[in-house]
Amino acid sequence: MPYYVAELAPKWSPLPGLCVLQDLTVHWAASIIPLSVLLIAIDQYLAVTDPLHYHFYINRTKSAILIVAAWLVSVLAAVGSILVPRPGRGSKLCRGDDEKGME
Repeated sequence: MPYYVAELAPKWSPLPGLCVLQDLTVHWAASIIPLSVLLIAIDQYLAVTDPLHYHFYINRTKSAILIVAAWLVSVLAAVGSILVPRPGRGSKLCRGDDEKGME
């Protein structure tokens, strides 16, 4: 879904920095969403399977640490994916592809 939203960009030639920012945002969103869902699933699993000891496993401090760790991992994954050169990386707009050649 995030990549599809990035492809809906207007048909103008942006600055190279905006292309990097667009790629960074797409990769960040693609990595934070599954990590957030994973944290929610773990929380719900512990709440259902062991409700009496739930607060022993999960408290505000542990939750905050896990959320910050998920954000840091997603930012590092996004930055890492931008720094690794790959052919065909980025949206069609940033690569300079035109729609005539894609049909």
